[in-house]
Amino acid sequence: MKRRGIIVSSILVLFILGAVGTQPSDNKVGTVNNSYDSQTVTDLVSEPKDEIETPVCDGKIITTDCVSEGIEYSKYIYHEAIIEKSHNETITNYRE
Repeated sequence: MKRRGIIVSSILVLFILGAVGTQPSDNKVGTVNNSYDSQTVTDLVSEPKDEIETPVCDGKIITTDCVSEGIEYSKYIYHEAIIEKSHNETITNYRE
């Protein structure tokens, strides 16, 4: 008797899972209504609006939210090259 209950409950579970799997879903992404025969799926999907181009950093006028050499900066500080005033070299001689 107990075995019959397990078998019946297993069949019911399988039946319920099969019924849930065959129900139509409400997900309508990527579907096309037949009344729109001339439109494609890409026509129905909204395209992103034109993005404003990020300005190029120059370090003098444009210093915030800009791009320099492909890197985006929230704050760009340009340091001009300074000519060196002196030059030191250390030479080491080794003897055997």
